[in-house]
Amino acid sequence: MILIASGFILLAGCNNEANEEIEEVQEENDTEAEEEVEEVEKETEPPKDNEGELEETFTVPDPVVIEEELWDFDQGEAYDLVTEVGPIVVEGDYAILPVLVDSDHEAEPFFRDIFFGGYEEEDQVSNFDVRLIDGEERSASHVAILNYESDHRDGLSRKALETFLGEGSLNNRMTMGPDHQPVRYFAVFEAPVSEQVHILFRSIGMAENVPVINREEAEITSLAEVEEDYESVGKTVEERFHQGVPTVEEIVERELNRSQFEEMTETYSDNIQTRTMSLETYQEGLDTSVSKIEEIEYATLLLSGDVLFDFDSADLTSEADRELEVSAIELEGAEGGELKIVGHTDNVNTEEYNQELSEDRAQAVHDRLDEVTDLTPFDEITIGGESFREPIADNDTEEGRAQNRRVEIQFTPPAEVIEREIESAELPEALGVEVEFPNAAPTEHGVVEILSLRQVDDLFVGRIKVQTYEDELESNALLAYGSGATALSGARGWHYKDAVGFSGLTIYNITLLHEGQRYYPVDYYMEPLSESVGEERLENAEDEDVEFILPLAERFLPRSTELSNDEAAYYTATVVWPAVSTDEVVIELGLPSIQTVSTDDIDMEVDSVQPWRITNVPLEIGSND
Repeated sequence: MILIASGFILLAGCNNEANEEIEEVQEENDTEAEEEVEEVEKETEPPKDNEGELEETFTVPDPVVIEEELWDFDQGEAYDLVTEVGPIVVEGDYAILPVLVDSDHEAEPFFRDIFFGGYEEEDQVSNFDVRLIDGEERSASHVAILNYESDHRDGLSRKALETFLGEGSLNNRMTMGPDHQPVRYFAVFEAPVSEQVHILFRSIGMAENVPVINREEAEITSLAEVEEDYESVGKTVEERFHQGVPTVEEIVERELNRSQFEEMTETYSDNIQTRTMSLETYQEGLDTSVSKIEEIEYATLLLSGDVLFDFDSADLTSEADRELEVSAIELEGAEGGELKIVGHTDNVNTEEYNQELSEDRAQAVHDRLDEVTDLTPFDEITIGGESFREPIADNDTEEGRAQNRRVEIQFTPPAEVIEREIESAELPEALGVEVEFPNAAPTEHGVVEILSLRQVDDLFVGRIKVQTYEDELESNALLAYGSGATALSGARGWHYKDAVGFSGLTIYNITLLHEGQRYYPVDYYMEPLSESVGEERLENAEDEDVEFILPLAERFLPRSTELSNDEAAYYTATVVWPAVSTDEVVIELGLPSIQTVSTDDIDMEVDSVQPWRITNVPLEIGSND
C-alpha cells in the first residue's frame, strides 16, 4: 500500500512537472503568436509621422467658383458663365493659376471676349487682365513675362506666360458652350507668400480666398506625365488635376516655337520677369485740402499750399488751422519712427527762389503743428524743401501747378490702427443725379446700379452694373472722361501721365465717401517691363521720381463701338477700395481733383462727365470673415 501510494505520489509529481512544462511551452507559443500578431498589425497600420500622428493623404482643395450672368453684345442676349479658379500651384519661385471657364448657353462665347484687355503700348502686360492680390501682404502681381530674342523682330520680344487647353484655333479664340468642352487657362505669377490669395478678373470680378498649394507636396501631375487627351474634362478638381497642370517649363515650351525653346531650354528661368507691387491707398478730405497716401512702411499727408499760404508767402493763413488740426489727428498715436515735413512749389520763378520758399513753408507748418499736437513721440524730425523738383502734376497747366504747390507730411504710422472720433463732415452737394440704394442712378450714358459691396481682408470690393439705352450706346457712365482738364486725369485724380498705359476706358475716379473722406480705388506704382516703352519714359523723364500708378479697378470697359443697339444690353465692372469701419457708404463718380481746383465752367464738365452718387450702400461681409 505504501509502495502504491508512493507510486501515485511519484506519478503525480511527474504529471505536475509535465503539466508545468506543457504550460511553459504553451505560454511560449502564446507569446510568439502574440508577437506575430503584433508584427502583422504593425505591417498593416498606416505609417506615422515623427509626432506619432496618422499621416493623411493630401486632398486638393476645391476651387473658388464665380457664377455670373453676362451680356453677349454679338448675340444680343444674356448668358450664364461659370468660372472655377484655383487652387494655385506653387513651383519653386513661381505659381501656376488654373482657371476653368464654362457655359451651357448657345451663344458659345470666346474666352477672349470675356477677359480680353488688349495690349497697352507702354506695357504689354498680357492679352488678359488677370491680377493676383495678396490681401495679407497687401500686394498685387501681374502675369509673368518671358523676354526672348525673336527671329521676326529686331531686339527683345515678350510673351505673357499663359496657355490654354480647350477647343479653338488660337489661345484667345478658345470657345465654350453646350457643344464644346470648358476652357482651361493657366497663368504664371510670382509665388505668393500667403496660403490664400484673391484673383481679380476683367468682367467677372474677384475670386476670393483662392487656396495656394505646393506642387511637390500635393503630387500634382504635369502634362508630360499624362496622355494629352482632353476630350472629356474631369468634373471634379481632383480629376482635372490628375489630367495635368502644366509646369512653368511646359508653358514656356507650348508658347514658343521649337527653335526658340531649344535655344533657351536651360536658361528660360533667367528670362522670366515677375512683378509684385505693394498696394497703396489715397484719400482726400471732403471739406479740407488734406489728402493722405497710405503705403506699407509710411504714410504721407498732402496739404494744399494755396490753402495754407497766400501767394508768394510763407505766413500761414486763417484757413490753415483747420488743415493742420486735421493733420494733427492723423499724427496722434505715433510710437517713434520718422517725421518729415517737405515743402513743394510750382516751376514759376527760379529753382533757387523756390527752394527757399519751400523750406520756409515747411518750417511754418512744423512750428504750428508743434503747437497743436505732441511731436515728441517721433524719434527723428526732418524739415526741408524740394522747390519744384518733385511735381505730382503737369506744371504746364494752372490746374497742375496748383497741385504741385503743397506741403507733404511723411510719417511712420502707429503699428495698430487707433479708432478716433472724427467730426463727420456733411456731404458736398452732388454734381449730378443722386439716389439711395438699392435704386439705380440714371445718367445720359446709362443706368448705374451697385450690385454688391463686400469686405475681403482690408479691402472693399464693389460690383457695378450699367444698363445701356437703345440708340445711346456709351461706356462713359463709369468714367470721369470729359472735356478740358478732366480728360487729362488719371489715378487718384492726378494727371494721366502718372498712369501706365493710360486708357480712357479705365475706372480711375469712382470713389467711396465716408466720414468726411473721399477714398479712391486702391492702387500701386507699376514696375515697367525691361527695355519697354514705359521704362524708356521713366529713364528720359525730366523728373526722376515719375512713376506710373495703376488702380485695382476695371481697366478695359467695352468701347461704345462694341455695345449692341439693344435697350436690354448691360456691362459690369469691379472696383476695389480700402476698407473703412462702417456698415454702409456712399459711392460716387464725380469730377477729379485736377478739375475742381480752378475751373471756371463746371457746368460744361458736368454735362460731359455725367456725375452720379448712390447713398446708403450696405456692406456685405466676405467669405473669409
